[in-house]
Amino acid sequence: VTGKWVTGLEVVVPPGELVQLGGPLRKDVAGYDLTHLLIGSEGTLGVITAAWLQLTPAPEAAWPVIGFFDGVPGGVGAIERVIGTGLPVAALEYIDSEAMRYASASFPGKVPEGGFAVLAEADGSAEEAARIRKDVLELFGEDALALYAPEAPQEIAALWRWRDGLALVVDAQRGGKASEDIAVPLDRLGEAIVESLEVGRRFGVPTCSWGHAGDGNLHTVFLLAGDDEEELALAPQLSEALFELALRLGGTISGEHGVGFVKRNWLDKQLGPRAFELHNAVKRAFDPQNLLNPGKKA
Repeated sequence: VTGKWVTGLEVVVPPGELVQLGGPLRKDVAGYDLTHLLIGSEGTLGVITAAWLQLTPAPEAAWPVIGFFDGVPGGVGAIERVIGTGLPVAALEYIDSEAMRYASASFPGKVPEGGFAVLAEADGSAEEAARIRKDVLELFGEDALALYAPEAPQEIAALWRWRDGLALVVDAQRGGKASEDIAVPLDRLGEAIVESLEVGRRFGVPTCSWGHAGDGNLHTVFLLAGDDEEELALAPQLSEALFELALRLGGTISGEHGVGFVKRNWLDKQLGPRAFELHNAVKRAFDPQNLLNPGKKA
């Protein structure tokens, strides 16, 4: 996703050479796309010292709409309607019923009991944003338990503050957590949400999730008792169960947060033997002495 906005990089590569990849260009297909190979490489291929970025004008208007639905089927159905109609929403998020149970007290409006939340934002010119907002309200209104569509700037700001603070509220519930981000094909999103909750039930720990529904990206949180060493020790098993779920549904072990140490041993399972071999060959070509962020990504 980041790569969409990057047209070029200046990078220091081993043993200390400065190279430029791409630049302030709209189009460039000369050679392999090394720019996007570096983006998201987690510091394992080079040290980025400068970047050329595309900018986009700030929208004239931005209108959020949040609908509450009856469980996962209702919420995912609303998400599918938005995507299926091709509405150009700027954001499409979900917050499952369990997460809403923890966060409802600080929500700036009324929350129906057990509601699965879907948050969409319409932006663009004032006229375009108003049209998209109207369409979202109609799509959500087909079976929503409740709708919240703030118009005053302070109400809109309060809604996004609430959304941005969601992780803090959830994380504070039991003092410990294991959380991972996975992504699945859009048509498997409902399965992924339900089955991620089932992982938590299997291990006997409270579980919830939220994420970027338009990208099929889930942030699943297993809430662990911070003072229970036995429960905290479940974290690796919980994470691995989630990775297995993602791959079984045709997804990825990381939608946006990267690989690092924890997921490194799952790369070969996702990529397969030959692709994993090529992956490691890229690392050796850039960093033959394995100096850059060793033990991660490759």
